[in-house]
Amino acid sequence: MIGTLRATARRSITTYASQYGAVDVPNASFTQFVADKVAAHDPAKAMLTCGLSGKTLTFGEFAPRVAAAAAKLEVAPRDGPFGAGSKLLIHAPNCVEFPVAFHAALALGGVVSTSNPLYTARELAHQVKDADASHVLTVGPFASVVTEAVGLAGGKATVGVLGDGDFVDFAGFDAAAAPAPDFSLDGAARTAVGGAAVPSSEPFDASKTLAALPYSSGTTGLAKGVMLTHGNIVANLIQTVAMVERARPDLCTKDDTLLGLLPMFHIYGMITILHFSMIYGTTLVTLPNFEPESFLKTIAQHQVSVAHLVPPLILFLAKHPAVKPEMIDSLRCIMSGAAPLDEHTQKEAAERIGASVLQGYGMTETSPVLTMDDGDHFGSAGKLIPSTEAALMVPDGASYRDAALGEEGELWCRGPQVMPGYLNRPDANAETLTDDGFVKTGDVAKIDADGNLFIVDRVKELIKVKGLQVAPAELEGLLLLHPAVADAAVVGEPDDRAGEKPHAFVVLKPDADASAIDLTNFVAEKVAVYKQIQAVTFVDEIPKSASGKILRRVLKERFE
Repeated sequence: MIGTLRATARRSITTYASQYGAVDVPNASFTQFVADKVAAHDPAKAMLTCGLSGKTLTFGEFAPRVAAAAAKLEVAPRDGPFGAGSKLLIHAPNCVEFPVAFHAALALGGVVSTSNPLYTARELAHQVKDADASHVLTVGPFASVVTEAVGLAGGKATVGVLGDGDFVDFAGFDAAAAPAPDFSLDGAARTAVGGAAVPSSEPFDASKTLAALPYSSGTTGLAKGVMLTHGNIVANLIQTVAMVERARPDLCTKDDTLLGLLPMFHIYGMITILHFSMIYGTTLVTLPNFEPESFLKTIAQHQVSVAHLVPPLILFLAKHPAVKPEMIDSLRCIMSGAAPLDEHTQKEAAERIGASVLQGYGMTETSPVLTMDDGDHFGSAGKLIPSTEAALMVPDGASYRDAALGEEGELWCRGPQVMPGYLNRPDANAETLTDDGFVKTGDVAKIDADGNLFIVDRVKELIKVKGLQVAPAELEGLLLLHPAVADAAVVGEPDDRAGEKPHAFVVLKPDADASAIDLTNFVAEKVAVYKQIQAVTFVDEIPKSASGKILRRVLKERFE
């Protein structure tokens, strides 16, 4: 019953069910599901608009553009036609072409992986190789990085440039042997197929057919491919819409204009912002990155009313002197995600911005949404969305016990949005997924009597920089490559602007000489900007347990 928390004992595990009921999930492809929803909206209405260039994609243009792009992609083989199981990796910032390329691959039965455009060639090469991408699509400014990455990965992928009209021969593709595929919204893709329907790969099992392969950082360093099926993603979109309509209808209406600043390569930007907006019928105004002037100008110029942001951006709106009331007076609702927003900051931001500031919670492994705020419950990550169950588990020797109501425990969740597993990582699957369908989130939480979920800590060692995951092990491994470093540990230091920043504790070898700048520059050459070490403290030893595990809490106590 809505408004009443319901706990049910199952297999000696107490589960908390969503107060907002359940949803029906059709056996539909992600692309066909989206195309059907998009087709129901005003075809002349702007679906996506670039906040910088003004380039626009309407709801009516979406299906023919996808069909055209799919036709072009299919005839750009590297080792055979692009089809069922083929992998397209999109390495690009937010742009109106993004969903066209995304669904062109899915329409052919392929799988889409997305990567952070800030990645170095080394970081990107891991994903290209691990995902076994046959094609990599990027934009001009990142072409050289992609070319290098494909080379490091073995040089088997065909590389294309999004928005330039064709694939460029960086990886051996013979442009003379086949027509050049065109993903540009301004080129041949506009008319190649006309108004043909989006290709369908049915019949198939949506719950078992892979659709997306985003990558999530792990405590062991290298990012893991998160396998999300068509069923996972369709379910989460249906769950999210149902939560909005049943619990918080003022969160978004079809007359709202949404801001698409958070990156589309990230599961939050990809599903919760981009695709929610597409199926709901709102206009999404995109930006490729955060720059204060363009950010504020876009909000004012396009009268953005709903914005999905991460805590550092909310703090910017609430506290930065450059933010004037008239610049943001169109905002009525802000949804915070990717990292916790504490109660005091949330309340202060809501008052200063003059808008509702709500929170949600999820993870890449859950497509991503698990909870949404159904009221002004400051400090809470919200309540379970429809068709979602949760359990709070406390380590008890070699096993677990249920957490009592109000007691903290590791959050486990179950629902149709939970991934089937990580790509080629049986070890990680065994650690993360239970036999009865729960995913262990790695976050410590508590639930109150009204069903509000509060994230209080992380079991995982990941550092969250502006909502992006940074694995300490990766940075520690790089530090140990420096000839002067004997041992190292990296932890997240609280930071007002970024949420956390990587702080390295380093033990130098006897008689070795290296400065903090030497070490930060050494690592900076090898990782994306957000992963770069921001502070170094030299110590005599790294605190470790008897088994050799780094005692990160001991190091973090230095910041308290």
